[in-house]
Amino acid sequence: MLSYRNSASLASIKGPQEPACKNNGTFVITGPNSFICKCPENTFGADCSVILTCEVGNCGSNATCTIFNNKKICTCLPGYTGNPNVACNIRTKTACVSGDPHYTTFDGAVFDYMGTCPYYLMKPCNSNSFSVIATNALLPNNPSVSTLKEFTLKIQGHEFKVNFNLQLFVDGINSNYPYYWPSKVNPKIIATKPTNAVYIHDNFTGAVFTYYQHFLCAEIPEFPSSFYGNDTMCGLWGNGNNICTDDIQAQNGVNFSVPSSCIVHTNLSATYLMDTWVANNVVDSCIPGGSLLTNTICNTTLAQTQCDLILQAIINTGPFAACSGMNRKVLEARYHDCTYDICSGMSRCDALNDFAHHCTVAIPFVNIAGWRSISNCSFPKCPPHSKYSMKTPKCQKSCSDLNYDRSSSCQDGYEEGCICDANYFYDANGDNTTEFQFMCRLQADCGCVDPNGNYHRPNEYKLQNNCTLATTCINGSLTSEPHACSINGQCAIINGSPTCQCRSGYIGDGYNCTDINECLNPNMCGANLGQGICTDLPGAYECTCYSPYSGLQCENYTPSRHCADLQLFHGVTENGTYSISIDANYNSNMTDEDLTWIEVFCDMESNGGGWTLMAHGNESGGKTFNDYVNGFGDPISLNVWLGLENIHSMTTTTPTSLRVVLEQCATETYPDETEECIYPFFKVSDLKTQYSVFINSSSTCNGTTSESQKRFDGWISWNPSKIGPKFSTFDKKHEYNCSSKYFNTGWWYYKNGNNLCGNANLNGLRYPCGRNVGQDMYLTWNRNPIADAYMYLRPYGFPNYDYHYTNDPAAQLLLMNK
Repeated sequence: MLSYRNSASLASIKGPQEPACKNNGTFVITGPNSFICKCPENTFGADCSVILTCEVGNCGSNATCTIFNNKKICTCLPGYTGNPNVACNIRTKTACVSGDPHYTTFDGAVFDYMGTCPYYLMKPCNSNSFSVIATNALLPNNPSVSTLKEFTLKIQGHEFKVNFNLQLFVDGINSNYPYYWPSKVNPKIIATKPTNAVYIHDNFTGAVFTYYQHFLCAEIPEFPSSFYGNDTMCGLWGNGNNICTDDIQAQNGVNFSVPSSCIVHTNLSATYLMDTWVANNVVDSCIPGGSLLTNTICNTTLAQTQCDLILQAIINTGPFAACSGMNRKVLEARYHDCTYDICSGMSRCDALNDFAHHCTVAIPFVNIAGWRSISNCSFPKCPPHSKYSMKTPKCQKSCSDLNYDRSSSCQDGYEEGCICDANYFYDANGDNTTEFQFMCRLQADCGCVDPNGNYHRPNEYKLQNNCTLATTCINGSLTSEPHACSINGQCAIINGSPTCQCRSGYIGDGYNCTDINECLNPNMCGANLGQGICTDLPGAYECTCYSPYSGLQCENYTPSRHCADLQLFHGVTENGTYSISIDANYNSNMTDEDLTWIEVFCDMESNGGGWTLMAHGNESGGKTFNDYVNGFGDPISLNVWLGLENIHSMTTTTPTSLRVVLEQCATETYPDETEECIYPFFKVSDLKTQYSVFINSSSTCNGTTSESQKRFDGWISWNPSKIGPKFSTFDKKHEYNCSSKYFNTGWWYYKNGNNLCGNANLNGLRYPCGRNVGQDMYLTWNRNPIADAYMYLRPYGFPNYDYHYTNDPAAQLLLMNK
């Protein structure tokens, strides 16, 4: 907390005569009849008459008193937090990332990580309630080395993001400094930018985050304990269990063995574990750390010479002598980092500036004011009405609080930066028209403060509350009025600003939105190709795809005429029951809903897959001719007859092969075995010819082994150059009443010499192997009884039966003309 003894340090004095400014105070004219005494920082009063001194008991335990900015300031000692006016009894730990970039965990492990994907520095191991995510960017002069670009703090249900230019985004909205959530009266989170650094205070946990360009530190208290311990806090900053050797750990718990010195620096194995903490590996074509790891080669001696001022600090000499309080181990790590950064292309002054940040964060009120002069590093430019100082107060008079230098909400201190001239007030937000990230304004030119205590820049117009409220800051007065987007519009965050925009499917400025008729585009839904039709809807459109096309734009060719189609065009690879539309007419602008679908069993694993089960089972007896025409059975249990009309449609639409799988009964000559053969060309005609079978004269059912070849062909006994026998059932009789002989099963019976019903009946009832009675009444092949049989159909030439699939232009042309 801030501690001071008098609220007046510079007094306005009216009158024609110059007052007597005591104790070396400086007389400053601020207007035609306005004067002040600018007092030395160890005095205060209208005439600088009171001399400030620190005395025993001014501050609480573990706190120190400092005279600065015309007041006494109590500050907790490094490693402690609390109310410095009362007591600083809570211990803290600090973790940092800086430079190109170098990491120090809460337990002191030191390593490098170059990845440019957003990664977790901190997060609870078993939840997403809190996180610190950092993002690196490649150096323009060295594309193999990165540096910190931005960070995002997710806490208490809100997201605070600070980019490289120190711009603040709260829940995606570009916000001004200072920012109080939910309000200045009862702040739970405070974001400030007193100079060239951003501070985010979480008042609930006591955590403080400090961000400069290329630099981020987190100071967290030992309580609440949710910040510390194994399986409590995870990420690149480690677990805070007071053991540095287990700080590098992958998300799956695999540990990298950190040496007892806690120093790792660059290590490929460690980097691969760090890559597991990437939060998003596809954003901005980011690169994981393991792909960026390089060994920087440079003149190490020269780089070390340029970092000599840090080496001097170790022995308490040079402009950074006061930084010796950081301890030798930390200083040696910073010296290594400086050397590495210069080898990687960072300038000497930028590397020393990073070290200065580390020092000022670690040791409040540290005196390193002379480092820029001694090292010949130029002073940064300041905006008009300000000057650069090595001791710029964190609590300057500001446009958001004219008495901020005396505010109890500001813990004062100093760092390098620009101090506004007398009678000018600090605006941390600038005006977006100059190179500077802040400005110094006259009071009359300052912006506005809303009821929550948050600042609005002068002339700033902003939409709030999901674009339902518009605020404007003019001449220091903030006005608000209701605001609404179009009924067909929405509030969107664009480049950090809430903005009315038309919803998808509408065009306009967000306030007047007109429906877009997407269907005026002839290419929509593949309409120009006859693949679908487009229907315009309010703010949208709908594609109705004609079979066999599917997809958002009817762009996918997905026929479903048989199992072969399902395998090639739907990616089905497992055996099972699926829906197909055998008689689909794909030239009639019919949708899938208009087609007739049936369930079939598909063999997707045997002999290349894509086979549709045509016949199998023991339920074929007693079925009428109409039963056989329409089909029967259950494809799930593989007891099925596909149906003559379906077989006719499938085999006449596309040249088709028939695969026969036979389970033989054992004989004295042949063992019990399963064999198969394939008729390359198989076709069934229509009802007019009683579904006669035709098997091309060049098509014989060839077995797959030399032994099985002896039994084939076991069906055809007619002239294969002519159409084969008709399909007969007990109620659609063959001249020799063959169906009755075979327990009223239907088949393509054919008189073959003395064998009046033909050589085969694969629809016969299953023969109980081993019986010698009635062998010619059951399932037969080559006039021999068999135990079981399967019949499968698949397009001839599979998989190159459809020109949409084959990549051979000649084959495509041939198939298109079929």
